[in-house]
Amino acid sequence: MLKNKIGIHLLSTMFFVAALLVVAVTPGNAWEVKIIDYETHNRNTNLTEGSYIDKGAWNARAWPTCSNGEYRFLTVELDPQRRGIAFWSVQIPKTGWYKLETSYRASENRTNDADYAVYVNRTTAEAENKVKPVYARSINQTQSSTPWVDLGTYCLKKNDISMIVLDGRDDSQSDSADASRWTFVGESYKSKRCGGIDITPIINPLLLKKNNR
Repeated sequence: MLKNKIGIHLLSTMFFVAALLVVAVTPGNAWEVKIIDYETHNRNTNLTEGSYIDKGAWNARAWPTCSNGEYRFLTVELDPQRRGIAFWSVQIPKTGWYKLETSYRASENRTNDADYAVYVNRTTAEAENKVKPVYARSINQTQSSTPWVDLGTYCLKKNDISMIVLDGRDDSQSDSADASRWTFVGESYKSKRCGGIDITPIINPLLLKKNNR
């Protein structure tokens, strides 16, 4: 009987310690999927939750299949050249591989040359000045979206600032901006491990607010 009690006590202790270890190694703000849009994250300075910022001739219109039932677009009513730029940003909660995607409302009125770029640890001001991105891609928005367009899978470290930019300042056409999505793929991707030492954020979240007053 005594042996049984000791065994049960040891087993309970082991489970308790294991639970503490799980809590200790799991980031409190960790997520598997993060979707950022205008309606939920507009000018949010807390990058752990994500932020959406746009500048220029953007307007909004309801559409049932878009994130939160609405999308944004560049309109000639606010600028004859339909110029504008949009930023989706988030602070990465844990080191690993992340798939980045974006969505838009496709129609014959949209641009056939929507310029997207992916940045890591860059400010919105640097992106506006066309600092070289990690990845760039042009998308024909007159064609139906999928609804999510793949912008690549990246090894990102804990506390990195990951940013997707839609730059609609150079073609006088109407770009469409809906939501962007980050999906945690895992520590390994295509047999490559995303490792390394966690780094301290090199961007002060207030920079977003300062650069976009």
